[in-house]
Amino acid sequence: MPSRQRLGESTKMTGAQTVRRHPVRQNLTYAQKLEVIDFYHEHKHDTPLSAMVKPLRERGFQTIHYTTIRRIVDSEDHIQSYVREHPYCLGAKREAIVTHPEVEEALECWVEQMHKSHYPIRGDDIIQMAHQLCDMLDIPKEERIKFTDGWLNGFKRRHGLSFRDEHKRCHQSPT
Repeated sequence: MPSRQRLGESTKMTGAQTVRRHPVRQNLTYAQKLEVIDFYHEHKHDTPLSAMVKPLRERGFQTIHYTTIRRIVDSEDHIQSYVREHPYCLGAKREAIVTHPEVEEALECWVEQMHKSHYPIRGDDIIQMAHQLCDMLDIPKEERIKFTDGWLNGFKRRHGLSFRDEHKRCHQSPT
C-alpha cells in the first residue's frame, strides 16, 4: 500500500524529473499581510476579489487564495493596530503571546530609561530586572516564567533590541 504524501512533498518520476504535487502553503508575515491589504485597497473598485489572486501570485504570494485575501482584509483593523503597537513585528508571522504583560511593559520602560541615560546593559541585567519586577508585582513563584536565554532572545526581538558583545569588542585587536 503506498504511503500517504504530505502537502508540499515531491513525487519522484522516472529519471531526473521531480514534480511537486502541491505548493507548500505560506504563512504570511505582517509585512506581507499589509502588502495584501494595500493591494486590495488599490484594486477593490475595478477588480473582483477572485481576480486579485493571479497578480498577487505574480508578486510572490505563491499559494494565496481569495479566501485568504478576504480573511486578511476582514482583520485589517486588528493587523494594523498590532503593527502600530509592535513596530518590530513586521517579520513575524503570528502575534507574540506574553505571559505577564505587566512585567514586559515595566521591563520595556526600564530598558528605555537605561538607554536614554546611556547606561550600558547586558542580557543578564534584563533577566535580573525581570526577576525583581516579578517580586515587586507580587507574582507568585509558581506562576513566573523562567527567564532563560530563549526568553531574552524573544524579548529583544519583540522590542527591536540588540546588544554588542562587550567582551569580544574589548579583546579584538585593532586593524
